[in-house]
This record gives sequence, structure tokens and C-alpha cells, in this order.
Amino acid sequence: MARPAQLASDLQQPAPHAAGGGFTPSLQAVRWDAMDRSDTIQAWDALARNAAEPNPFLESWYLLPALQALDPAGKVRILRFEIGGDLAGLLPVLDRKSVV
Repeated sequence: MARPAQLASDLQQPAPHAAGGGFTPSLQAVRWDAMDRSDTIQAWDALARNAAEPNPFLESWYLLPALQALDPAGKVRILRFEIGGDLAGLLPVLDRKSVV
């Protein structure tokens, strides 16, 4: 399985279709509290509404309060995937080193 750093590195390479369309993908690991902004929550909620398979455990209304209660130190990161500047996916992750 690829590590987040490798995925991010792979995504920095221009996609073959990106040359003409400008839809450059990006992947960032951000602190979960960086996602707790109104503009980000709006994009997150729009992503959830359009999901092929809804998952309430990954929706903003569920995940943000859970992280506020269970991770006040901010060890959890959100892998934030964007295409052309638009939020296209996210995944909460925890580095094994942070668990110790």
C-alpha cells in the first residue's frame, strides 16, 4: 500500500490530460482543525451530497465534533484531495508515530 507522502509525490507530477485542461490534482495532509472553516465545510458538504456511496462518519457534521472531543491535541490529519482547486476527496489519517 502506498504511503501518503508517496501519493502526494505522485500527484505533483502533471497528469497527461492536465496540459490542456488545467485540472491539476493535489493531495495535502492538513490538521483537522484547518478543515473547520465555513468555506471548507461548504465544499465538504457538497462533496458528501454528491458521493457515490454516502458515509455519515466522514461528513463534516459528524467528523468535526468527534475530532474536537477525541483529538483536542490535533494529531489527526485530513488527507485533502483537490482537482483544479475543488475538493474532490478527504480521509482522516493518524501517523503511527503519533499514537505512542
